[in-house]
Amino acid sequence: MITRSVVIANAGSGKTYLLANRLIRWMIEERRATNTASPDRMLAVTFTRKAAGEILERVLRHLALGSLDAAKREEFSAVSQIGPASAEEYAAVLREVVDALHRMSISTIDGFFMQMAGAFGPELGLPEGWRIAEDDEQRAMRMDAIGAVIAADPMRAVDLARQMSDGEPKVEIQAGIDAALGGAFTIWDRCALGTDPGKPWLALASDSVQLFPKARRADAKARAAVIDAMRQAAVPLTKSGTPNKHWTNAIPRVIRLAEDGHWFDLLKDSLVSALRDTGVFSSVAPEPAFARGLEKLVGHACAEVQDVIRARLRATEELVHSVDRELVRMRRAEGAYGFQDITTLIARAHCLGGEGTEAMRERLDRAIHDLALDEFQDTSPAQWTALVPLIDEIMATGGRRFLVVGDPKQSIYAWRGGTPELLAQVGARPGLEDDASLNTSFRSSPVILGFVNTVFGDIAGLVSGTPLAASTPDAERTFTDAGLTAPRHVDRSPLLRALAGWTFVQHLAAERNSDMPGFVRAFRAAGSGADAIAATVAAIVADRHARRPDATIAVLVSKNDEITACVAALRRAGVAASDEGRSQLLDSPAVTAIMAMLRLADQPDDRASHWIVSREPVASIFGCAPMETFAGGAAQRTEADRISAQVRRALHSEGLPAWIDRTIDRFRSVCSARDMQRLHQLSVMAHDADQADVARPGHFVTSVESRGVRAAAGERVRVMTVHASKGLEFDEVVLGSLDRVMGSIDGGAGNWSVLAPDPTKPPIAVAPVLASAIMEYSPLLEAFRREAQVGRIFDDVSGFYVGVTRAREALHLVCAPPTAADTLRLSGTRILRMAFPEFETALLANKVVNERFWECGVDALPSEGNPLPTHVEPAGTMSTSTPTSALTATVTPAPMPAPVVERIARPDARGGVAPSSHERLGAGGVPLFTAEFTGADDGARGSLAHAWFEHVEWLNSEGIDAASEPQVLRAVAVEIGRPVDSALRESVRALVMAAARGSLGECLRPARYSAWKCDSLQVRSEMPFVVQIDGRTQRGR
Repeated sequence: MITRSVVIANAGSGKTYLLANRLIRWMIEERRATNTASPDRMLAVTFTRKAAGEILERVLRHLALGSLDAAKREEFSAVSQIGPASAEEYAAVLREVVDALHRMSISTIDGFFMQMAGAFGPELGLPEGWRIAEDDEQRAMRMDAIGAVIAADPMRAVDLARQMSDGEPKVEIQAGIDAALGGAFTIWDRCALGTDPGKPWLALASDSVQLFPKARRADAKARAAVIDAMRQAAVPLTKSGTPNKHWTNAIPRVIRLAEDGHWFDLLKDSLVSALRDTGVFSSVAPEPAFARGLEKLVGHACAEVQDVIRARLRATEELVHSVDRELVRMRRAEGAYGFQDITTLIARAHCLGGEGTEAMRERLDRAIHDLALDEFQDTSPAQWTALVPLIDEIMATGGRRFLVVGDPKQSIYAWRGGTPELLAQVGARPGLEDDASLNTSFRSSPVILGFVNTVFGDIAGLVSGTPLAASTPDAERTFTDAGLTAPRHVDRSPLLRALAGWTFVQHLAAERNSDMPGFVRAFRAAGSGADAIAATVAAIVADRHARRPDATIAVLVSKNDEITACVAALRRAGVAASDEGRSQLLDSPAVTAIMAMLRLADQPDDRASHWIVSREPVASIFGCAPMETFAGGAAQRTEADRISAQVRRALHSEGLPAWIDRTIDRFRSVCSARDMQRLHQLSVMAHDADQADVARPGHFVTSVESRGVRAAAGERVRVMTVHASKGLEFDEVVLGSLDRVMGSIDGGAGNWSVLAPDPTKPPIAVAPVLASAIMEYSPLLEAFRREAQVGRIFDDVSGFYVGVTRAREALHLVCAPPTAADTLRLSGTRILRMAFPEFETALLANKVVNERFWECGVDALPSEGNPLPTHVEPAGTMSTSTPTSALTATVTPAPMPAPVVERIARPDARGGVAPSSHERLGAGGVPLFTAEFTGADDGARGSLAHAWFEHVEWLNSEGIDAASEPQVLRAVAVEIGRPVDSALRESVRALVMAAARGSLGECLRPARYSAWKCDSLQVRSEMPFVVQIDGRTQRGR
């Protein structure tokens, strides 16, 4: 049997099925060897709570099926799954798992690191009672840390801000520094995994590193002479002998840029760029005198820009270092940390290996003997650094098991640190065995899979010989000349480098799906803008939803603003759709109006906000005259002061949440259903906000502007990003972002690229990403941009694959009208044009908007939708499959029926609801868990109440000890995957405290049992039970 291996799993190929079965195999093998399955000695980690729950559910289900069903035992007996085992072995392991369920570790990777942080708090420098901070709190803490650094030395901070922003800092220094730092904090954390986090930032700041080979400084006198000579140079003439007007406009412009010292703008100027690239401008070559003068100015500009870039690197290193030190102090003082902060602390401490594992065994009250890592392609460098000592120990110790499951093709998190190259690095470690490759899809029809094979099977071959595959032969020398280690294959194009790690194997259809109908269709939109794409999406979805009202349909796009456009178009078409983007609340005019009132309360001189609140219907509701009636001046300022004071008085009198709720009630009659949904979300944020925001309403406005919200996912049509769709599947999928350029890297202050030849180690150098026109003068900075491009292309191609493979039966592709530039850039549509010649022919020939111009497959889908259950076990062995290289359909047996679960209500002795029911925990006639059961809550309310009572043993006269709340909140944050908001925290605390003072509390006081004459009494937070009630057996915990 294989005990240590890496498994590559295609989309929909039964990854969770295999992972659960491997865990069962490990327990059966352990029980055979030691007479106990030891389920608490396994650790299985994944990236979402949903995935962790599915793994655990499959483990329990497969154990139960194996103990009862001989056919299932036969299915599970495959070598790549559990292997041969008896019903008695399944039953015995199931009993052990149920008994040890509270000690099993099948969790998110963040959840495991939180457990580690709880066990090693002092070693990690964590204060007593630390907690997970909300995103808003972390953003505010970063701004406060920047403010503290500025306050410590204001003149130095202004100087650093100037150096970071090309010599022109923003007026608001604190916000300017925050914007200029951009992703520098994330990169700093990566660099901090090494011994000197500042070293990579300074690698290019040395004068010995030549950033711009053409840099030649000229003194002021020489520049003046050059400029005078350029003025005197003859202006090129047209064929008719008149001065070329393009030149007559461009020459003074370039001279003015040089005189004013705007060197970045000079290098980006169209005349300068054209002469650099082609030697001509407006089809005319320059006069020799002008060309010589311009060459000297460009050389000086390169020297000036080089100085600015070096200063920016040094300034950024100093500022990030200072802000990081301040953040460390503030986090410790507040006891507030983000999940990433905890991961970084553990990675820096390396406390999972060596002596740390022995300490972990003691503090967690268990040893980690076997390890399974799911979705490994999304592992970040910090997570890897934290785990590698444990992996090393497992690999070095006999009898221990190790499994990695991942798929590089589904790596779409490079933007937040995911490093798919780690999967190849782990697979190359000595001691790992060859394992199964999961290439059989139990999700999609043969038509969809054949399309996947054709599109993604050989992208490298498709682009071969095109500009997309152009090599960069001097790249390695560029890095080595700068004293830097070059990555492998650096001379290849970024696209081919990205695809080299993009492992693809042919997708096969499961035998049961071989007659599953399906099709792929392509449609042409009116344009490339979000609204044009959304209009075509709405037309497609309206038609499909009318034909198959019960089918699940997903609209997948790249960005949240595209979600907003698609949802709006769908609603105009009369289609109800779940908006599942992280949209800002300010897409609602009603929310914008309330935010304007709060801004005006904070800053009465905000004329834009005054104008908004003086528009109808807000003006009539609040008695505000139109702003323009005051003709500006003192009268307008007086009116703004009046509105500001009125709102401030109301805020101080009522509080922020109550004022917003009352304002929403006043807006109700003039709001659409969507506006009311957004206003409800705003109310929730207000109730969660720091009540000190009453005194600083602008702080609350900033919080609202920076946060995104999701709408409930209750419709058959769902609109979301490709990232949000990962792990989901739908009957039909509409892809709406096919023309977005893949691998696009934007330049500007705050954008950075790193050089990390070894993905398992910290970066060795950091460089800014500049405008492409400037990068043309710096081969080294251009090489760094290509490094960033490799990761972005990997993400974008993987996102395309993830979007396509969400579809079970039908895939709809929305393409913008083709342009001449399409052949020079990579996009989803470009890949399709290369993969299917007939697709390209039809796209170029078709001019009709919203009309299908290409298709494959057959539309034989049942009108009622849902031809297959959403969650169904793979039938038969995992190796049974049907090839799908051709887009044709074959025949297979009908799918297995889904299991039926019956819920039985249990009355208590008085004929009411059973005491264990959540409905009995309410107060004032309002059931405590109603929200959870109606789908408006994610279970956080129940989890929090449960966690409180987990910390209770015996109560004294004072009730529950409130000092245990930090531990409660920390545990629940891990379970629900987010911090507990203040409103929920306070309401559940009040209910729990009230319950402890009532009859429930009486049950937890020893005096109640004094007459029982027991030798000992124990309070258990959870305990399995089986009881007979009315002749029926009830089981629970």
